[in-house]
Amino acid sequence: MPGLIRLFIVLCLLVPAPRVIAQGVPEVADFAELGRQARQREQVILVMFAATYCEYCERLEAEQLQPLRLSGEFAEQVLIRKHVVDRVGFIRDFSGQQVGYSDFADRYDIDITPTIVFFDGQGRPVGRRLFGYNGSDFFSARLERAIVRAYARIRKQP
Repeated sequence: MPGLIRLFIVLCLLVPAPRVIAQGVPEVADFAELGRQARQREQVILVMFAATYCEYCERLEAEQLQPLRLSGEFAEQVLIRKHVVDRVGFIRDFSGQQVGYSDFADRYDIDITPTIVFFDGQGRPVGRRLFGYNGSDFFSARLERAIVRAYARIRKQP
């Protein structure tokens, strides 16, 4: 019997533990609904434009965006989402129209990934974009400052 218990423990150690971060930042399939939520809650929308092949996108999500979401520090001010530009298929844009993933990114002149764009609930870009990710400690300060500024802008809108 002790041998079976030992074997069970070893097998349990070999199975990877579930990770909350593995779920990552939610992707957007319906920007019209996301915009409605943002208007209702008076929040700004942060969208990370990413690509499936982009390792910097993965790092930005894992090292900055997901921890920020889980911390809840800016939960009242911002909805954090991602849009993967090289997916095949369609999404609903802010006006409710179906559009291809890359076509949606083209509307906002997304040329490199990752790019972070802040939107108001109507789908209008607000604040400065953040381009790329170098993993620096300064990025989190830049990101938090950009959230605060974008949120301040939507609060000033009529």
